[in-house]
Amino acid sequence: MTILRDRLDSLKVNVTSPDGQIKARLVGGDDLKIAFRPGAYKQYGERELEHQLERLAVLAWVGYRRGYFQAMSESSGESISEVQKPHWNAKRRRYTEAVAEMVAQGESQSGVIQAKSKGYAFWKVRIEDGTVDRMDEQQFLSEALSTFQQVRIDGERLRTLLKDEHFGLNIPPEVRRRVAARQEEQ
Repeated sequence: MTILRDRLDSLKVNVTSPDGQIKARLVGGDDLKIAFRPGAYKQYGERELEHQLERLAVLAWVGYRRGYFQAMSESSGESISEVQKPHWNAKRRRYTEAVAEMVAQGESQSGVIQAKSKGYAFWKVRIEDGTVDRMDEQQFLSEALSTFQQVRIDGERLRTLLKDEHFGLNIPPEVRRRVAARQEEQ
């Protein structure tokens, strides 16, 4: 497993938004950097920027999944198509299906950006009207990164609960209730 962990920790995904104006770099599945091409940020309205960030997140996830399966293939000696097949273990298969359906969400530090992701494959980003006019590029990038970080943290929390549900981690019931209550608040 250490070979796989090393490969995933060093996995680098570079993607560009559909309009070519925003770049993202994801390293190890959790170190995210986002940058605009010079002068591009102030050209956006909030709705177009939402769309571009949604597409960028999908592209980053697709790139990560490809890299993940490549690393699985290299560490196991199996072909990529073999490691992509549904797992033979029913618990593992149901867990994978549940992860694909989970909805993780996050909000920026100031609350001007919110994001939701279903299984990391589908994204919805909301930017408060007037944000582009009020914030400079660096402020916006800081808010965007904090939003995506919160989605990642929420997803990790949800995956832990799913692992408990499917594999019996024995998380205390009061912890489960607190986490479920937080999910309902969002």
